[in-house]
Amino acid sequence: MRILSFILLGSFVFGLTACTDPAQESAVTGYVEARYRYLAADQPGRLRVEPVREGDRVQVGDLLFALDDELQQAQLARAEAQVAQAAAGVDDITAGARPEEIKALRAQLAEAEARFGQARIERDRHRPLVANGIEPQAVADRVETEYRAAKAHLQAVQEQLNIARLGGREGAVSAARAGLEAARATVDAARYQLDQRTINAPVAGTIKEIYHRPGELVGPGQPVLSLLPEDGMVVRFFVTQKELPRYKMGAKVLIIPDGLASPLIGEIIYISDRAEFTPPIIYSADTRASLVFMIEAKPQNTEGLTPGLPVDVRLAGEAN
Repeated sequence: MRILSFILLGSFVFGLTACTDPAQESAVTGYVEARYRYLAADQPGRLRVEPVREGDRVQVGDLLFALDDELQQAQLARAEAQVAQAAAGVDDITAGARPEEIKALRAQLAEAEARFGQARIERDRHRPLVANGIEPQAVADRVETEYRAAKAHLQAVQEQLNIARLGGREGAVSAARAGLEAARATVDAARYQLDQRTINAPVAGTIKEIYHRPGELVGPGQPVLSLLPEDGMVVRFFVTQKELPRYKMGAKVLIIPDGLASPLIGEIIYISDRAEFTPPIIYSADTRASLVFMIEAKPQNTEGLTPGLPVDVRLAGEAN
């Protein structure tokens, strides 16, 4: 494309020196430039699916190609299993003991209550007998000891049941929940890695060239195909230093391609701030007229335009 630019620049200068018709002096020569999108994957892999062909028109989101993804599928499945395991751990630590354990503790509590009640009855029955001297003091000491032991046992079982009904300690619960969030983040990362194995069209356009075929190994960032967006063509032309002030950003231009009956409307989207020389010219005070500036215009309609097509350009409203 650089060689084409030099040829067109030379033609431009020749046209400026050879043209004698004032009506034609406002027209400058340019060409159509294509701005391709080169589509690649972030990861290496073997090309598995390539449903498009050169020349196909695609819309946003259409499948362009896919890499092998067995490893990424397995990593995602493993991450999802880790999430399920972590979630079960959180449920277990926050729910307290299992129903079977609660049931067993309640049975122990009932037994402890019965033992305590029996010990209290025995204590209350022997106290008057000891007080009246019918039974020795040793009997009173024994029943009092049994009463206290039964009471302590009852309180211990009640505490065990209360603890079983509670969840885990705050620190343990926080750790379990953090583990669950980490597992979910691993799932997100695995799903992202899997999604990167499939490349869809970022814009609507036309497939221009395919560089790899199914079965070939593709490196990370290595283009698999090129896509020309629907608005991916611009017209590039050059004007002299003297004519440059007449061209403004956003100004309308007439684009006259070779072979088209009517001109196209375009809008100036770029004006270079650096001058170029038309080769082969050596800079001197006498060659300042040969300085040119590159300008780009976006056509409103690209029908009939092809990359490299020569065109004539003039500001809209000027005489033909």
